[in-house]
Amino acid sequence: MTVQDFGRILRARWKIICGTIAVVVLAAVGYSLLAIPQYQASVRLFVSTPSDGTNTQTYDGGLFAERRVLSYTELLTGDVLARRTIDKLGLDMTAAALLHGVEASETVLIDVTVTDPSPTRARDIANTLADEFVVMAAGLETPELGEPPNARVVVQQRAELPSSPMNSKTARILAIAAVM
Repeated sequence: MTVQDFGRILRARWKIICGTIAVVVLAAVGYSLLAIPQYQASVRLFVSTPSDGTNTQTYDGGLFAERRVLSYTELLTGDVLARRTIDKLGLDMTAAALLHGVEASETVLIDVTVTDPSPTRARDIANTLADEFVVMAAGLETPELGEPPNARVVVQQRAELPSSPMNSKTARILAIAAVM
């Protein structure tokens, strides 16, 4: 096939090519307009352990905190905390629906990201999850005899109101549609 043959085919089928492009671009525009915007709000939790200042205990405490964070991440994405958050905020949703938009990633810090169609509700859920988790962790980590807790969780950074939706990518969707 030569370039002239390719040009001849394009000239003969230009209506089909233009129609296909128009349909794909219109479908992309429709998707962009009908998609429910999603907002993300993030909160950061810090896990610490008590230390008397010696290097050995500080190192051991750091390892203990790292291991604890793995368990804490599971608790943050569990039904008990979701139900407590729903009850505190008076939300009309199930625990599974709330947890569908919650992600937690771990290092020594725990970053919790909440995705929701409402920016205010995303922020409120993230902050309430964090507050309820701090209470839950304190209850789990405090020994019965009044000794200091084995680990402590504090909210290092509260969630702020998201300013724009995370899925507002209309220009990119249209460009991909035009290329396709």
